[in-house]
Formats: sequence, structure tokens, C-alpha cells
Amino acid sequence: MDDAALTLAPDFLIEFLDIVRSLKSIDLAPKASVYPGTTEVSHKFHEGQDSISIPVWLCVEDPNYNAIMDDIAKARAPDFQNIHTSHIEMLRFAAFGVPRAYLTMLEEYRRGGFRSSQQAVNQIIQDHLDARNAEFRSLGKKVPKLESLVIAGEQVLNGIVAEIKSFNSTLEEKRLKQLTYGVSETEMTAIVERMFNLLVEAGLIFDNGTVKHGTPTRIYHRLIPHTAHLLSVRALGGSGAGGTINQTVEALD
Repeated sequence: MDDAALTLAPDFLIEFLDIVRSLKSIDLAPKASVYPGTTEVSHKFHEGQDSISIPVWLCVEDPNYNAIMDDIAKARAPDFQNIHTSHIEMLRFAAFGVPRAYLTMLEEYRRGGFRSSQQAVNQIIQDHLDARNAEFRSLGKKVPKLESLVIAGEQVLNGIVAEIKSFNSTLEEKRLKQLTYGVSETEMTAIVERMFNLLVEAGLIFDNGTVKHGTPTRIYHRLIPHTAHLLSVRALGGSGAGGTINQTVEALD
């Protein structure tokens, strides 16, 4: 998250964005970033009219995910071709669609200093997850009125990951896995949506849109928790004691 979004008090931020909106003309097009969870706007500010959503986050379920992430890594990461394939697959998956995260973890792996390659991969992924969680928790300190939503968001996220792990344990014999958790549209109240928006803004949940099911039609929001979190609790495979990287990678395929 960009701390610049938190430098103005909410009332001033609302006024600032109203000024930005009012300055817009044929000759002038001011730009400002609007974040889904922390940015405060007035009732005069309309998404789609006064702001444009520009998706830049690559979904881990995108069929081109591996190719895109590796093309970036090949151009930026020294000795990329020399890293063991299974280790690349783990770090790429744990990057959760964020190229900078992938490059950072590859650099930490390249530096070495670990007891073994398996310990290196596991430690790097855990450190990355810890940093993301710490960043999310800090939001409650920076904006005190959001603290209760941050606390609730972390509890909900842990519950979602536990549910996915439990469900995937029933799929092991079928060699299937589930990354997505559905939240009913009827449960997505304004305050619940704000909580999930904070998790999305912190990069801990990917909002993969909605899907319709059943008759009468029920709408579900498709949410993917951070893949490093799923890996840290062995929610996708290799759940037994001493599970290896190869077991986990096999479950990812």
C-alpha cells in the first residue's frame, strides 16, 4: 500500500478528490490514485465516471501466469536458468501475481545462506507472507478507525484458508485442488465489502469477480487468498509431516 494515500485526514482527502474532480475539463485531466479500501470519497465521486479501474494484478489462475512471470524473471533475475525448476515453481506461485514479489524472492534465494534449498524456499515464502501480514496490520495503526476491520479481516482470512485446506483434503485422491472461496452476495454488506477491500488493497486476497449459481440464481464473489498463506499451512498438498517441495509442486500441477 502507498502511504501517500494515508497522508491526508479523511475529511481533507474527500475535499481533495472533489477538487480533482471539479478541475477536470477538456484541457485539463488531473490524475490521482484511488484505493479500494482506504480512500475516502464523497457522494459526488462516482467510480466509472470520476475514476477508471485499471487492473494490473495478474491472477494466479490465469492460463498465461507462469509464462508472464517467468518472462519477467528471465529479463531481470541473474542466473534464473540455474535455479531448480521446483523451487522456481514454488516461488512463482507464492508471488501471487506480483512480479516485484517474485523478483525479490528470487534475489533472496540467490543470496543463499540457508541450511538447505528446501529450507531456503520455505523460509523465503514465510518471510514474504509475514511482511504482507505486517503491512496489513499496520493499516489499523495508521488509520485507527479501520483497526477493527483489520482485526476482523485477518480472522476471516485465516478462516478462509482453513476452509480451503479442509476442502482440499477431500480432493487429494482425485488429484484436484481449490484456490477460490465463495462469499454470497447476500453476505456482502457494505461493512463486509469494506473489510474485503482492505484485504485486496493489502494484496492478501485477489478478487476474481462474481459467478452465478443455481435456480433461483445466487451470486457469489470469488476470492483467492494469498498463495503464500495457502502454502504456509500446506493447504494444497504435502500435508503430511515432512512434506517435501516436490510433493507440493506435484499438487500445484
